[in-house]
Amino acid sequence: MHHARYDPEVLSPFIKQLKTEEIKARLKELCDQLSSEGNNFIPKAKSYGFLRAYQYISERDIQAEAKRLQQALDTLFVADMKNKYSLTTNINVIAPYEKDALLVVKTFMASNPKVEIITETDKCLPIVEHLAKCDFIALDAEGINLGKDGPLTLLQIGTMDDKVYLFDIATNTDLFRKGKLKDILQSDKPVKVIHSCAGDSAALYHQFDIKLNNVFDTQASHLVIEENKGRKLPPSMKLSDVCQMYNDKAKPLDQKDELKVKWTKEDGELWARRPLTAEMIEYASNDVTALIPTVYHNQKRQYILFCSSFNIIILGENKLITKYQERVEDEINYYIDETAPQRRRTRVDGIVESIISDIERKYGKDTKFQDITDEDEINALRNVRYDAEVMSPFIKQLKTEMIKAQLKELSDQLSTEGNNFIPKARSYGFLGAYQYLPDKDIQEEAKRLQKALDTIILSDMADKYSLNTKLNVVKKCEKDALQRIRPRHKDDNKFNPILLSLYWQKQEIDLDFEIEQLEITGRSYSISQGKYKWIKFNCSANVPNGIKIKAKRQLVKLDKTFGKGKFSA
Repeated sequence: MHHARYDPEVLSPFIKQLKTEEIKARLKELCDQLSSEGNNFIPKAKSYGFLRAYQYISERDIQAEAKRLQQALDTLFVADMKNKYSLTTNINVIAPYEKDALLVVKTFMASNPKVEIITETDKCLPIVEHLAKCDFIALDAEGINLGKDGPLTLLQIGTMDDKVYLFDIATNTDLFRKGKLKDILQSDKPVKVIHSCAGDSAALYHQFDIKLNNVFDTQASHLVIEENKGRKLPPSMKLSDVCQMYNDKAKPLDQKDELKVKWTKEDGELWARRPLTAEMIEYASNDVTALIPTVYHNQKRQYILFCSSFNIIILGENKLITKYQERVEDEINYYIDETAPQRRRTRVDGIVESIISDIERKYGKDTKFQDITDEDEINALRNVRYDAEVMSPFIKQLKTEMIKAQLKELSDQLSTEGNNFIPKARSYGFLGAYQYLPDKDIQEEAKRLQKALDTIILSDMADKYSLNTKLNVVKKCEKDALQRIRPRHKDDNKFNPILLSLYWQKQEIDLDFEIEQLEITGRSYSISQGKYKWIKFNCSANVPNGIKIKAKRQLVKLDKTFGKGKFSA
């Protein structure tokens, strides 16, 4: 079977199935070897050319895994060759697999000696000591659905001289404590330059008990600069766009989008894979080299110019800097302190209300949404809540037209991109809300788009995750889609086993939350009739046994607290 060629036109369906299983087992064996040995991997084959052949097999799982393993091996081989050969080495002494790697590998790491991967604590300590002497450093992190629950697997730090350190947290979490990385992240010096730090901050705080300190956030900085130029609701920007705006010589970060397709469509746990491929190293490195020194210095210069032009420095008090510092603190604390998002929501709501009032006075009642070109006014109409009882008929009309335009934009995107569509929003929950608006056209279109999105998202999840995937790495929009699949049985063959595994994980986590709430609030606890029916369903034989046991216990507690068959006081 190992030597049989994969030829779907010649092989019988049975032999094809066995050959496919043999290939997957072979890839898993190589993957396990790479994961356990890492940079100490010793090649056992003369050539790994079979990996290239596997990338042309019809099964997407095999294609993606073969490509990933190929890149990982090529990166290892090139790094080893750099260490063990010299400029006088003859090509004849190079192993076949090394020649293969030379032909195709992206030699970013080999051509850029300023990138260093750190896995050992002893190696980390002197580097941190060096970084502590810098005035500022660039900082970023990678992970899987990075945030409070999504694991942080790689931390990148860049310096003024373009040196990049990639701290491999997935391999060694002791780099934070024993390697002293925690100390520098929490210290007053150096300044940590980072773009949109909320997710990274949440991961560091909740997973490693690290509170970022002395941060210069280029996202927050950009928004404050735009507001002080007259904007009221400036939009957030991607790192690549901020770099283009504040650095005339910035190179487009096109490869970021290419790799994003990989972890969105092919391998949802890419940033946990080891060893890092050349592609991953380049992506992670560019995120920090893009920020300093030019973007950082140019944004700081904007503050100085603004302050001197408008004379807002009075007795050493700089209102602009104070405003910026408050925004950065809220960004750091966004997923740490619940008052931070509340402050942002209150601030934005106030601005939206003011702009909506201006729209009422500024435009005639025959104005259409398409007639409005001011970006702040458009953003205000997007942000204002649809409340038919409070809204004036004019604003209600504009909001309705805005929603229809938003749905058309999403519909056009889905039509153009099809299965290649990549979700850009953290959640598409607005589609659910739109299904309850009085306009029937909006209801029907929102429902149609939600089904279309769910189909794409669920298909991607089945491709990029595995039966071992844990729910904490799954994105919000993916969890929303999971919630709507509603299997009738724990082994419902209508659904992909990977989706079922994730679905039941979500059900158990949701049930754990209800159990905890009843424990905390006692007779103040309240749930809807629908939620009560859901708990009763989870008592049946149709669900995994662990969920059934928990649901039965919860039902008994509810009956004891409120009386049999009741679910609130």
